[in-house]
Amino acid sequence: MTNTIRSRCGIAVRTGHRAHRVARQRAVALGLSAAALLCVPLHEAAAAQATWSPEAVVAVPSPNGSIYARTAVNANGAAALVWDERVDDYTSDVYAAVNSGGTWTAPLRLTASPTAYNSPSGVVVAPDGKVTAYWSEGETPYYRIHANGAWSPAAVIPADSGYGQVAGAGVDSNGDVQLLLAATRVNGSYRSYDAEVLVLDRLGNWTAPTVLTKTPGGFPRLLVNSHGQGMVVAGYLAWRSAGPGAWNTTPKAIPSKAGQTYATDAALDAAGNGYFVLYNRYGGMNISTSTPTSNWTALRHLAKFDPLGSSLAITGGGAGGAMLYGVDYMTGKLRASTTATAGKSWGSLYTFDVVNTQADAAGGESGLYAIAWDGKVTAGTGIGVKTVAWNTQSLSPNPYVGSVAVAADRAVAGWVRGSDPSLVEMVIGASTGVLAP
Repeated sequence: MTNTIRSRCGIAVRTGHRAHRVARQRAVALGLSAAALLCVPLHEAAAAQATWSPEAVVAVPSPNGSIYARTAVNANGAAALVWDERVDDYTSDVYAAVNSGGTWTAPLRLTASPTAYNSPSGVVVAPDGKVTAYWSEGETPYYRIHANGAWSPAAVIPADSGYGQVAGAGVDSNGDVQLLLAATRVNGSYRSYDAEVLVLDRLGNWTAPTVLTKTPGGFPRLLVNSHGQGMVVAGYLAWRSAGPGAWNTTPKAIPSKAGQTYATDAALDAAGNGYFVLYNRYGGMNISTSTPTSNWTALRHLAKFDPLGSSLAITGGGAGGAMLYGVDYMTGKLRASTTATAGKSWGSLYTFDVVNTQADAAGGESGLYAIAWDGKVTAGTGIGVKTVAWNTQSLSPNPYVGSVAVAADRAVAGWVRGSDPSLVEMVIGASTGVLAP
């Protein structure tokens, strides 16, 4: 559903820092990357642990490079990975692999012909292990399903004409998959988008599309929790659904800030609380929240997050839980903080090590969080409520651009990394994890 970080925890802030030093020393002794401790709520003594499988090389080096790995996992540990492989400077093919019994399947090429470079694609895993992969070729959206050890043939998503980009997908605890489709509207050099949502139910039936937009706007994003509650955010508008297909087509306005805004992000937690964050040139980091039926609150400036700048991102967790994270533009170090009060209060910022490229995070409804550090080639696991400590383990030998997903106590990380320290050729790697408080 949402985004999360993994780690081992201390009993109090001071104890957590000591544990961090011990873990760092142990990591150095083992030849691993420097650590950050995975943590739990510090009002109780607790220790979270993570067990990761050895790296599996899912795809052999690609001469043109592989990019944009995306992961998904369910509560039983069934995992899936989708990635792009460049064909030339403008196009790429999309591939997928599935891990449902401890090993990864051979890569499957999803695209019949190369699609636009960095065209949206992805994958979701239902509770019963059914995998739905989606992508676009030109202005045609496709999907394939992996079930009972085999892939179905590629089929066209029955969207309205012109809705050719799959902007996102989510699956609930019943196995119903919601897909967000976008239609590009071009006006001179300006591009805007219409949005509609379809549901592929657990029996394989499609609903008719629900068109959300009345006027084209920003590129949309879909967030879905295990109860099937959904939220689509496009620009400063948000649409809500109480369940699959039950969309309120009248959006609620999200407050904006005057002046240049460099970054925005949104999240949804297990209770359906929505979060919207923005970083403004003069106003710094601000947050607005909403319940499933309320209006969005006025923007609230959280000054301690200002150093994250335009790297600011957020991911949802359990009921009332979310995590803010980003890279401090002054130090280049990854930092993160969690809330257990639906954004009313936030724990102190935990500081990790320097990140060379970017970070990706995921949150599970159990309250577990995970961050994949791209530059550091490390991932942390743990439980976070307010103040969080972290445990970071090195999963891959060379720096990578990665993705991480969490469901209950299961996790998967996938990445694109150099096949050797020269980073001349690329490898698709992955690791599955079991998290325990």
